[in-house]
Amino acid sequence: MECIYGSNPEQVKNALIQDMAEKLKLNMPVLFLASGGSTAGLAADVCNGLAAGFPKDDSRLKWLLTVTLADERWGAAGHSESNWKLLLEKGLPVHRIGTVPLLKDDKDTGAAGMEAAVRAFEKLLGEAVERRERGELHIAGLFGIGEDGHTAGILPGSPASLCAEKNKQDGPWAAGYSSALFKRITITPAFLSHVDLALAWAGGASKMRALAAIHSSDSFEDVPAKYLQTARRSAVYTDQENR
Repeated sequence: MECIYGSNPEQVKNALIQDMAEKLKLNMPVLFLASGGSTAGLAADVCNGLAAGFPKDDSRLKWLLTVTLADERWGAAGHSESNWKLLLEKGLPVHRIGTVPLLKDDKDTGAAGMEAAVRAFEKLLGEAVERRERGELHIAGLFGIGEDGHTAGILPGSPASLCAEKNKQDGPWAAGYSSALFKRITITPAFLSHVDLALAWAGGASKMRALAAIHSSDSFEDVPAKYLQTARRSAVYTDQENR
């Protein structure tokens, strides 16, 4: 997996827009996995950039481009720590694109509700894998990398990190579990192997240790961001210089 040092978010945005726009212009459906945190604004900018390539009275984008999350923090729809809420606040153009938030409006925020949400996410991702294998879907994703080496909701040593072997091709595609801070719903490492383009943004000096760990001999389970390497194409962008 290439690491592009001395870069900026604009380069990540442009790379994603170029990749997905090429498919959309050919009327190829695209599934875009967005993340929250420091990449939420960047994900919204990517979607707005894609929307700018279609006239406002052209409804094709609504059917061709579907945006969902790579991971979500469980709770009632719109809760204060929701990644989807953050995307909306950053200007996700929901009226121009197809959207699949992971949190619904129902009030069941207990274990049963979370299990149902994970099943629904698993179904969505499973159908995406099948469509991609038939050549009917392109999958791209924007990811962040945590200081501890996590990506999406795949934390080091978590059930999400351990639920699938690095090269496993048949799922599970989604996982739900409780971490120290949040209950999480996330894609699994197995799904990453079906992503056509996975780009990550890791800004700030605090991410240098995690970037070094990606290229170390540490296990994938201990440094989940290493799973990004299993995507068909992947790269990590950082504003830091190579040391």
